[in-house]
Formats: sequence, C-alpha cells, structure tokens
Amino acid sequence: MEKHLSLTNYLFTYVALIALAALSLGLSFIRWGDGDLVVGLGIASIKAFLVFWIFMHLIEQQFANRLFMLISILLFILLVSLTAVDVASRHTFPRGLTPTQTNSLYR
Repeated sequence: MEKHLSLTNYLFTYVALIALAALSLGLSFIRWGDGDLVVGLGIASIKAFLVFWIFMHLIEQQFANRLFMLISILLFILLVSLTAVDVASRHTFPRGLTPTQTNSLYR
C-alpha cells in the first residue's frame, strides 16, 4: 500500500506557498539591480518544487517517475539557458548615429 499525504501536509504546503508569495511581494519593493531576478527565480523554484512534490504527488511516486520529471525540468532549463545565451550574444542592434560634417544652411 502506498503512502498517502495527510491534511496536515497539504496545510503546511499551502501556508508555505502563501508565505513565499508574500515574501515575493515584499521583496518586489526592494531594488537590488540584477539580484531581483536571482531572488525571484529562487523563490519561484521553491514554490514550483513544493507544487510538484506535494500537489502533484511526486512524493508518492516511484523513482522512475521522479527521474522523468527531473529530466524534463533540466531540459527546460537547458533550452531557456541556450535561448538566453543566443539572444545575449547577438549583435544585431544598430549602432547609434554619428554626426557628420555637412555644409548645411541650417547651421
């Protein structure tokens, strides 16, 4: 017989998700520059882990199902990372206009 989660586990997870959402909201008023992105993604990752682990019942699954979810997440991270590197490494933006010397009547 498989282990099932109790109501206490669901309530603890719910409170943790609410607390993390409140933390995200509170930290959104603080400007850290590039640190905003790192902290926001960290909190979002913790919330996603809680949802996967508890509400999607990965805690009750066999290792093969957990491994499938882990590989899916890693492939998603790889694709997002490669897309970000591709966009960051492109130099397709036009350079700023440089003033030229002209014999204009509007000088």
